[in-house]
Amino acid sequence: MQVAAARASGARLIVTRNLEDYERSPIPAVNAQTVLAELH
Repeated sequence: MQVAAARASGARLIVTRNLEDYERSPIPAVNAQTVLAELH
């Protein structure tokens, strides 16, 4: 469901604590620390 919502909204990333659930996702999944490091 999250992948469908991300796709519908045009998201480039899915931010999650559970990366294992998104290993096959067409949209890359990252954890919050990765996002914060990129923004810093």
